[in-house]
Amino acid sequence: MKIDQALFGYDGGHRLLASSLPLGPDAPLLTELSDVVPGSIFGNGDGYWTGLPLPSLKKYALLRTWPAPEMPRPGCVWTHALLLDPKILELFEDLSILQSMASRPKNMLDMERYKHTIEIPPTNHSASHYHSDEALISDLILKLYGQKEAIIKTAVPGELVEPLFAVWSQQWPRLRRNFKFQTALTRSAASTSSVRMDITTTLASSAEVSNVAPERPEWVCAAQQDVYDGHRGPLRSFLRKYGSDVKRQKASFRPLVQLSLLDHKSTTDVSGKVLLILEKSFPSVEDAKRLKEDLINGDLIPSAQPGLVIHILANDSTDILPTPNVNGLARIANIDPRSSVELVEIAERAIASTAPIGLAIQDLLINKISIFSQTWLLENSTSNITKFFCKNKPSLITEQTLYRLSDDDLIYALPYITNSPDSLAAIMGILLSRESKELATILFDLTPQETASAVLSRASDFGLPSNSIWITELLRRRNLLLDCDVLKSATTPDIILECVNALGWLSPEVLKAGCDPWANAIAELNPSLLSKKEEHLAAFFTALALHTGKQSGLSVVERFFDTLHSKIMNSDLNQKTVDFLLPHLASVGFFKGWDLGLRLRLSIVDAYVKYNWPRNSFLNLSHKKKTRIMLAEAATETDEGHYYADESLL
Repeated sequence: MKIDQALFGYDGGHRLLASSLPLGPDAPLLTELSDVVPGSIFGNGDGYWTGLPLPSLKKYALLRTWPAPEMPRPGCVWTHALLLDPKILELFEDLSILQSMASRPKNMLDMERYKHTIEIPPTNHSASHYHSDEALISDLILKLYGQKEAIIKTAVPGELVEPLFAVWSQQWPRLRRNFKFQTALTRSAASTSSVRMDITTTLASSAEVSNVAPERPEWVCAAQQDVYDGHRGPLRSFLRKYGSDVKRQKASFRPLVQLSLLDHKSTTDVSGKVLLILEKSFPSVEDAKRLKEDLINGDLIPSAQPGLVIHILANDSTDILPTPNVNGLARIANIDPRSSVELVEIAERAIASTAPIGLAIQDLLINKISIFSQTWLLENSTSNITKFFCKNKPSLITEQTLYRLSDDDLIYALPYITNSPDSLAAIMGILLSRESKELATILFDLTPQETASAVLSRASDFGLPSNSIWITELLRRRNLLLDCDVLKSATTPDIILECVNALGWLSPEVLKAGCDPWANAIAELNPSLLSKKEEHLAAFFTALALHTGKQSGLSVVERFFDTLHSKIMNSDLNQKTVDFLLPHLASVGFFKGWDLGLRLRLSIVDAYVKYNWPRNSFLNLSHKKKTRIMLAEAATETDEGHYYADESLL
């Protein structure tokens, strides 16, 4: 590897004496800076260093200046300029190595070697460890990155050189090649140079020299420790990694160190502190992009990631931070909601957002986080989050979940729950335990048959008060009560009777539907053990059968005739049932109108004739011979009925 160089000195005036390349437009500036700094104190004659970038040459100039007392004019100096390719500054871990490459000419005849490039041995890149004055290093760091004043006070010429090269070595490559400094010790801080240096030095008075290091901010102490740690220290690699794309070089050093400190210790409101640093020091999206990507993805300061995501969602834009990538979203998905309220806030804000990050986190909530986290959020979060999961993951809703949901949330969730019949069946009992008119209305509107069946089934199994909102809402929907699949869930006399009452007994709708919808209810009544309510129902079903016929009507007659007839003949039928039956039985004239048994038998004969029911069924309506004789006699009273008479009994 080769380095260009130039030599400046006195030859009828201070000028360029030799160079390995043309200096072009930068020649005047280099000539100026290579001349002696007015008021310089050389001490033992070690000279001083100057460093600055040369944009026109695309080089970095590192100048070593020595006093030249051998020259005929007082105040002459020699200056050797190393013209470094910026990539060379990246190559060395320890920039103090460059000091050995500067050499003072022996005399005016020693010029030829400065006209050629310098060859750098490939193995001469090792780092050294610094044991410089602690106070000088911390003061240098503080003044360079933390204060506007860039003047270091020292008592001895050359005292700043070793600390300065150590701090320069600490910098990331781009900051290194933009660093402007001069170690010339002067009595005055006034500068005559056309270049504003990042660091200069002045002579300190005896009162200003102290062996006690003042207390420094934490970030200064961390940077100072990194100087001693060298290139293998954690801060050094942090600065190289994240300083690579910052827009402001020197101004970014302090915030980067502060962020590195946050990465290695627990602190309260860490995301707030990170945001404060980002907003102040890296305000544009493109500034410190790699740093921000690692922050938002949780690769750097993981504890800050949730708060940073919340910031993006709260602003509904990526004003400072980028959107998390797949890995960043995966870290959010692994947050345990039991130990981090931030996941709840992330979910809340994402649900309300239409920005890409909001939509991405919504997908994460539905498809990426664990079932446990989904269930926890559903059961323990805000109403909006609950509604979100009810809508997008109704399979999460269990009986346990329903107990925790408010009526409003449950009402919102119903359209999504009812899309899954299995889920609905599992939770219907919990729904029916809520006495909410709005809930009942919506559920009946969404799934009328399923809801009606569930209400009748629950009422039959556990009982529901007649004033229950569910019973009330069901009875308002008379059409549902004549649905075969609904009515089969009515299995107790009380519930069956409620349905009959709601339908208006033998109303036109009931007559039109016939006995078919009541098949299950009819099967629940044991003809031989009828209570008073059951008697009334048996009479109702019998009257319905006489009016509507069909096979289902025949089954009713076969099931209940013998019991009802026996009770009539024994005067054991309650008066309420008698009063109900009378209008639906055959007329026999004034003198026989009192004979309810006869009227029932004649009505049965008329029905068999009218509906052409089988004769064998008629002959077996009763196991009692006396009843069969009376039926045969009734059958002979009409020409059509004679067919059904058992002649052997007459």
